[in-house]
Amino acid sequence: MQGNSIEPGTFNWTSKRLYVDVVGEYKLWKQTAFFFNLRNVGDATEDVKIFGPSMPEVARFRTRVDYASLWTFGIKSTF
Repeated sequence: MQGNSIEPGTFNWTSKRLYVDVVGEYKLWKQTAFFFNLRNVGDATEDVKIFGPSMPEVARFRTRVDYASLWTFGIKSTF
């Protein structure tokens, strides 16, 4: 059973995306290291579109999600 305003053959589509994460560590001394964790380096966004048999092109874009990029740097050591 279809909803009142959704015609048969209508579906949601998400665009392809590439999330690049980089993790690394560089040992400075025997007990001390520099580390980094870079999430979503390219700042990829996620688009959602809806397609229907009689839907015009201008109405197909539904939403865009921007997760942003998160970069963490630090120094760790053992005593």
